[in-house]
Amino acid sequence: MTPGPAPARYEATVIVADAGWADWLAVGQAELFLGVNMRGARAGGTRSSIAALALSGGVPAELPGTAALGVEISGMTVFRDVIYFSRVGGPNLRDSGVFRYSNGESMPVTTGPPGAPAGIVLNDAGELFFAETNMGSVRRLSSGTSTNYAGRGPCGDRNPPTAGLATEAALCGPQLLAITKTGDLYVAGRGPTWIVKVDSVGLMSVFVKDFGPSSLAVDASGALLAAAGSRLVRFDATGTPTTIAAASVRNDTDDPITRHETAPRLGSNRPRAGGEFCC
Repeated sequence: MTPGPAPARYEATVIVADAGWADWLAVGQAELFLGVNMRGARAGGTRSSIAALALSGGVPAELPGTAALGVEISGMTVFRDVIYFSRVGGPNLRDSGVFRYSNGESMPVTTGPPGAPAGIVLNDAGELFFAETNMGSVRRLSSGTSTNYAGRGPCGDRNPPTAGLATEAALCGPQLLAITKTGDLYVAGRGPTWIVKVDSVGLMSVFVKDFGPSSLAVDASGALLAAAGSRLVRFDATGTPTTIAAASVRNDTDDPITRHETAPRLGSNRPRAGGEFCC
């Protein structure tokens, strides 16, 4: 009998000593980007920004032109070293939406009144997908045109969607996205206990039930990674989970995996072979 391939091995290395304010991670060619939301005690007191550091580690430095008051970064990814991020809140409609950051300047990507944009991914063709939490949908932006890709509109049912055409599904509260090189899009919410998959022809299926993720990513092999509670989980093609790292309530250890009590965050774009970024 021919043995199967060896399971992926994951080892942890601390590259940021304190990332407590970072809600989102994204991986570029040579840098790690952190979406930072520093929440104030009063309503509207949040200060959001994007910071960067080398993949080898160091102290994050805020990128000029990314800081904003009264808004939160609600999703982030990197495509060809251009940062895309979503933002919600603020006194003006222009403060919320999907933006791209390049050469020291943030520019809006979406137009029209925004809902509550959240997770963002791009496929290899440069098409941008973003979750609209309040609208119960995932939008696709291609060649400047935004169309509905999944979800039929707002809904209040937190049960898993019914399998079938993605545009006809009741997709309640989508917030998290991850995409494979073959175009399979994974969608989940922070709260609902399911993950669905939308294939490249627009058919939706329930990939995982009874699992409430706090972040999603895809590893170099195309497998889905998810953080939930204090665990990092890898799913095979059938949706079977394997815990690859687990946090502990202990704080007296030098192990970077067991030292943290809070839910890990995963890098939001497809990582290069050899590394995923979390926590």
